[in-house]
Parts: sequence; C-alpha cells; structure tokens
Amino acid sequence: MLDLNGDLPPVINESNDTRPYSFTGASAFKDLQTALKKNGFLLVQQERNIPCLVIR
Repeated sequence: MLDLNGDLPPVINESNDTRPYSFTGASAFKDLQTALKKNGFLLVQQERNIPCLVIR
C-alpha cells in the first residue's frame, strides 16, 4: 500500500508486479493515473474497507 503524504487515498498494488517504480510530480490522482498508464497500469478509484490505525 502506498500513501503519498495523505493528499491521495491509499494505493493498493493488485498487479502482481513487484518491480520498483519511481514517479515524481504525482501530487494529484490524475497525475499518478497518467504516470501509471505510461507504464501499462490502470489506476481506478474504488471504495474499500481496509484495516487502519487511528490516533486521536
């Protein structure tokens, strides 16, 4: 799972691709979607129930 500074929702890799990738300048969903598409990946926004820890 990837969390880019909290401005984007968590990113879950379901591609089974374990190679490292580096994306710079992806500060918005569309930016990350474009960068991933150039590498053959599809980024879609979905509602998911995921475990998390909350600090108050």
